[in-house]
Amino acid sequence: MNIPTIIAVVSGGALGALGRLIVLETTHRYLPDATFPLGTLYVNLIGSFCIGILFAYFNHANLSPYIKLFVATGFLGAFTTFSTFAIESVMLMENSKFLYALFNVVANTLGSIIAAAVAYFVTTALLRWL
Repeated sequence: MNIPTIIAVVSGGALGALGRLIVLETTHRYLPDATFPLGTLYVNLIGSFCIGILFAYFNHANLSPYIKLFVATGFLGAFTTFSTFAIESVMLMENSKFLYALFNVVANTLGSIIAAAVAYFVTTALLRWL
């Protein structure tokens, strides 16, 4: 690991964490009484969709590894959150909201995989077409 790598990941991570905070606070502002953790679902789906687009583009373009580290590892790594999704699922179960917990697990895992796959394959097809 070298200094440019650290700078790329840390600076991307700081912006990604700020982006996540903005999405979570905005979601809470407009849906203050939501019993389902929509903000976390939003960041995970958006982040997964974005990583799908980026990896398709990374395969197509010759970019600096530092740009890839900044965007994928740094920004999207901090923007998305597996640990928050996990504890929110546990908290839903603790509060006897088992169907919400099940939906949260399915929506975050399958939804994120589907979002990444759709974004990746559509972007790959578009880049081949262009």
